[in-house]
Amino acid sequence: GRWQQTSDRDLIKDLDSIPWPTFDEIKNLQEYPVPDLPLMGSRGCISRCIFCNDRIRTPLYRTRSAVHQVDELQYLKERYDTDFFIYNDPLMNGHLRVLEEKADEIIRRKLEIKYGGNMMVRPDMPEPLFAKLRKSGLTVAIMGVETGSTTTAKAMRKRHTREEAASFIRSCKNAGMRVELNLIVGFPTETEKHFEETLSFLE
Repeated sequence: GRWQQTSDRDLIKDLDSIPWPTFDEIKNLQEYPVPDLPLMGSRGCISRCIFCNDRIRTPLYRTRSAVHQVDELQYLKERYDTDFFIYNDPLMNGHLRVLEEKADEIIRRKLEIKYGGNMMVRPDMPEPLFAKLRKSGLTVAIMGVETGSTTTAKAMRKRHTREEAASFIRSCKNAGMRVELNLIVGFPTETEKHFEETLSFLE
């Protein structure tokens, strides 16, 4: 008969045990002007950027299996003939092996889909994987680069340098993906010189 604050609930480790949304309760879904459906393949992030609330809201990175994710894609594609899927994960390339397995499974099933989502700059991501992801339907790579200054990136606790970010962006672009960048202007430690570095980085 009263509100009581309890301890945090244990995080669900096996994300495959959680049913995905079927959207069956939404009437006339086809009447929406944008035929896109949202989904999530993972929870949390492997990074700890100082400004991001995901590190507090979902402190532990966990991912669904590749097959479980592709089962969902196939179901929604066949059920709604969806043109595009957007992954709402904080980080889509947090687990490179699962990411590649998902791309392989999409290609194996010959699913004609397009999808996009948040990716972090990862120098350890193999170059052939970019082309495979694009072949599987990854058309939009959204990147939290935040700055073109290595000094500011370090203050943000980003895990990449200016040069690594440029290389990762080129790899996505060369594979045929559209690249969208998130930027933060006016970070507390940022100087005019750091801002100019971001401008030259974009150029």
